[in-house]
Amino acid sequence: MPEIFLPQKIYFGENSIKKFTRNDFESVLIISDKDDAKKSEFAKRVKENFDKKVPVTELIIDPNLGSLHERSIKYISENETDRIVAVGSAGLIDTAMLLSYQSGIGFSAVPFFSSSALTDFEETKYKTYRTSPKEVVLDPELTMQIDSGTVAYDSLSCFAYAVDSLICGCNAVIGSLALSSAAEILNNAVGAYRGNFKSIQKLQYAMYYAVLASRNTDCAESSSLEEVTSFFTQLGVSKQTAAAICIPEIAEYYRSEIPSELARMTGLFRSGEDGLYAVDRLVERIRRVQAALNIPRSISSICSENEMYRAFCENTHLPTELLDLCYYGSFKFMKL
Repeated sequence: MPEIFLPQKIYFGENSIKKFTRNDFESVLIISDKDDAKKSEFAKRVKENFDKKVPVTELIIDPNLGSLHERSIKYISENETDRIVAVGSAGLIDTAMLLSYQSGIGFSAVPFFSSSALTDFEETKYKTYRTSPKEVVLDPELTMQIDSGTVAYDSLSCFAYAVDSLICGCNAVIGSLALSSAAEILNNAVGAYRGNFKSIQKLQYAMYYAVLASRNTDCAESSSLEEVTSFFTQLGVSKQTAAAICIPEIAEYYRSEIPSELARMTGLFRSGEDGLYAVDRLVERIRRVQAALNIPRSISSICSENEMYRAFCENTHLPTELLDLCYYGSFKFMKL
């Protein structure tokens, strides 16, 4: 079995921030990449909780991750620090990961929302500095501050990466994480999008486990989902957005490799029938969820044909059939 990267401790549910800040630290650096009043307020509240017990706390807020990284490195080089605490986006968590790798200081993750985003810094490859946080804090109160658009794209992208882990044929441990998280995301994404607190709470946990499954899948960097989403990046579209748009077509393309148990866990399996029929209904359910989240079904709604043609010419190694599925036949004329 391959090595699995897991945090030492996870804090769930309400008041998880207060529980987390009771840890014995002497000096804490808190970083956040959200400078709008509503979201930065939570980072300030984390600092206030640490101030009650920790002698030295410093809060750095900077929406530019490159600048935030430089300011944090400077602070760490001038001050002894016990822990780096990242309060913000998935990109920020990866910034804290790199800081931890460079400084040797453990870090804690307090994500606004678990996401499949990966931030590759030019200085080193992600797989080189990938490490697990010492603590993860999943506080639904923090997630309630996220706009519905972020909930929609991040949840469905995490679902896509969980399904991709299943398609890759991951081991039993990771497969269980991927299977349960995919089912929970599909069952709760629409409720969370509409602001239901219980759905947000369940979705937050499920998305975190989907990220764990994806990052611990052996073929994650060479999967079809990774290839297709990389195609989008040349059009200026993020991998999360790409995954959220493409997942129904990818699920349909690989439906024979998706376990029917996922359909069973989402209430779509009928006793005595062939598993593929249940998976077909699962694909249709994904499309309905995608529509309910107001996510476009085609890349053509956000990119011009000229942009797609240019990107296609640079990625002819991709499976033509999968491209046709993902882009609704936009590239069929290019076969000639």
